[in-house]
Amino acid sequence: MSAKSLAVLGLVAVLILAMFMIGPLSNQGLFLLGEKDSANNVPGENAFCIIGEDCDGEATEGYPVTIYFFWGEGCPHCDKQKPFLEEMGQKYPTLKVEMFETRKSPENSILFSDIAKAYGTTARGVPATFIGDFEPFVGFADYMKPDMEKKIAYCVENGCISPDSKLN
Repeated sequence: MSAKSLAVLGLVAVLILAMFMIGPLSNQGLFLLGEKDSANNVPGENAFCIIGEDCDGEATEGYPVTIYFFWGEGCPHCDKQKPFLEEMGQKYPTLKVEMFETRKSPENSILFSDIAKAYGTTARGVPATFIGDFEPFVGFADYMKPDMEKKIAYCVENGCISPDSKLN
């Protein structure tokens, strides 16, 4: 290859790298959307979407927001919160809800403990929901819905950290 070809190839590589680094900050690039299958902790169906578009290609607005939802099988409060989170996902297409079942999964229990510690609290019960840098929600009841949605909406409008970023 000639020096000119190598220079062009290098420039293309730098531009591609810049697109991946700058893309998430400007709502461009890839975004993982959808819940993880609690049994094997892998993304659910239709998980890969483009930031700024939902999985159907419809234009969306807002920052990508990831929340962590720790739940336990057989927990009635957890079962009541799941439909609310699904509703929030429909209302805010850039919302990604990571669901971690803690009673059957030692790995998810450890993650729950680590995330809680990073937030300055303890893993004291499920359901537990971590949104941005806000104090986590422990438990679930209808009166909590407006405050949860307010925090989700704030993060969609202004951007918030992902809970796993507090682990670093």
